[in-house]
Amino acid sequence: MSCKIILKSLNVLLLIHFILPDQNVTKLFNEFKLKYKRFYYGAKHEKNAFNNFVNNFNNLNDFIAKQPNQSVVYKLNKYADQDPEEVDEYYGIKIKPYSEVPKNATARTDSDDLPFLEDMHLYNLNEVNNLYQKWMKSMGKPNYTKKLEREVHYYRFVKTVVEINRQKAEGKKVELDGTADIVQHPDDYFYG
Repeated sequence: MSCKIILKSLNVLLLIHFILPDQNVTKLFNEFKLKYKRFYYGAKHEKNAFNNFVNNFNNLNDFIAKQPNQSVVYKLNKYADQDPEEVDEYYGIKIKPYSEVPKNATARTDSDDLPFLEDMHLYNLNEVNNLYQKWMKSMGKPNYTKKLEREVHYYRFVKTVVEINRQKAEGKKVELDGTADIVQHPDDYFYG
């Protein structure tokens, strides 16, 4: 009899241990949505954002645990509902879902002043081929007839798109211009 009571008590404690952290993260996620005025396209999109938030929250806690006695505090930022790997894959930029804040600072961090990814009008690298075709037409560029010449200009264009995305992520106002596919140096289109 007392063994059953102990087992039930242990089950209740385990339930509390596993449920309460989720409730706290859910509360934090709801506060995050209010703070950054986040709205999602549907339940599936919101669930994906929540899962990213939880992963970023847990990754930040793991990171902090490995950094004892730091003179900075880390906080989740407006990118906490984004998957950093997906952002890198789609836009060619690296973002952190957290910001460093000095322990004695009361001011907002610079990253709070940057626009949201959705508001930056970044170029999606999965759509860069269509973008290149439209750009060539709008700029009156010739269709390159030699395969190597076509590839060199295309890959230089892709590299320019990635560079523009990075600059936009830094808060700069840049757009594609007529020189986006111009190779200025040998092997300029290669990454390395």
